[in-house]
Amino acid sequence: MVKKSFFVCSECGYKSTKWLGRCPECHSWNSFIEEVISTEGKLDFFFPPEKKVSLESVSSVEKKTIERFFTGIDEFDRVCGGILKGQTILLSGDPGIGKSTLAIMIANSMSQFFDKVIYVNGEETNHQLKLKFERLGVSKENIFLFPEINVDEILNQISEEKNIFIIIDSIQTIFTPVFSALPGSLIQIRESTYRIIRWCKQNEVPVLLIGHITKGGEIAGPKVLEHIVDTLFFLDIDIKGNYRILKSLKNRFYRTEEIGLFAMEENGLVGVNEIEFDTFDVEGKSGVAFYIGLEGNRVIPTEIQSLCVPTQFDYPRRISEGLDINRFIMLIAILEKNLRIFLGKNDIYLNITNGLNISDTASDLAIILSIYSNYKDKPLPINFAFLGEVGLSGELRYVKNLQKRINDCNRFGFKNIVIPYSQKEKIKVNEEIKIYPMRFIKQAIEFLFS
Repeated sequence: MVKKSFFVCSECGYKSTKWLGRCPECHSWNSFIEEVISTEGKLDFFFPPEKKVSLESVSSVEKKTIERFFTGIDEFDRVCGGILKGQTILLSGDPGIGKSTLAIMIANSMSQFFDKVIYVNGEETNHQLKLKFERLGVSKENIFLFPEINVDEILNQISEEKNIFIIIDSIQTIFTPVFSALPGSLIQIRESTYRIIRWCKQNEVPVLLIGHITKGGEIAGPKVLEHIVDTLFFLDIDIKGNYRILKSLKNRFYRTEEIGLFAMEENGLVGVNEIEFDTFDVEGKSGVAFYIGLEGNRVIPTEIQSLCVPTQFDYPRRISEGLDINRFIMLIAILEKNLRIFLGKNDIYLNITNGLNISDTASDLAIILSIYSNYKDKPLPINFAFLGEVGLSGELRYVKNLQKRINDCNRFGFKNIVIPYSQKEKIKVNEEIKIYPMRFIKQAIEFLFS
């Protein structure tokens, strides 16, 4: 048996005949690992002949109507935008977060559109997986289990099938005998995925790949894996563990701004249309402010809580749950500068109560008002929501999609909204909502606490 070895960059896939300290392609350090390939009688199978192709003018390419298959799982469809034939989807997330549960739910939905749904279970036996199917109430006759991890056998099994949907759980268990590396190694993950994706593209078969993540929160395997798939989803959990959050990190066929919300219940993942929200419990309490968040087309009312107490340390503590700590520190500095107050002798804590992480700068005003409210021990007026990015000079700046946020304020119980002055002429409101345009945070604070 002839064996050849070479070195490959684990970040970008660049190959070299010798070990290199730094990759000349992506400039990563210490990213090269040795890979061994056996060449005896296997290369022809590993690189099967592809369909003949030729040059074709863009204008002469036949235009086809793209059919999208919607699962009926509203939160998944909100993020995915429908599954296309030949689409390759990679779903990753922490162990036990619900990837297989979501995959089974998708298999159940896709069984109505395809003659066969083939579930390649490399991690569990058929009997173990059967228990999950029964728990979720899934028992379709055209869903088939295939407990195989050899990519050659998988492709042999499905090569004669027509109108099928494939799920592979998980891609880290699949291997090709061409390489002597163990399943789960970088080269096995990369080459097995390449083969599956190429076959699915040629035959217009959609495939859902389930992937693991590393301790650092990155997808296990080579970085190139994220580039070769069409769609990359990440199933996350909120800080408090109340919700499963489906995020789209990449999608060649749909927007990536949307998020899907699920709650894990006995019968599987259940879509959450709106996060539970109630302003009653915080009435009359200092340090509480509300803002209207926006994730894609989903409006999310968010309660922000701050606690400002005398410090017992030489350096005051700044602790933030749900907001980038650097932005938190910057907003405190803006508040100190523009209100001429000194917070250096106070520990300041910030909590985003719905458990989500905020990156939306429209929350700046609510965060600053929340801190000031608790510092002065004065509650903000009830039924108020606050929207505005805050500049370093204390000015209120433009809020993206302000009209959409305001349109949903009434159903969340907000009758009064503070917005940037520059946008007062650009929005329309009904008679039940009052708008208070402000230029600076100092002006807003004087109005609210007078």
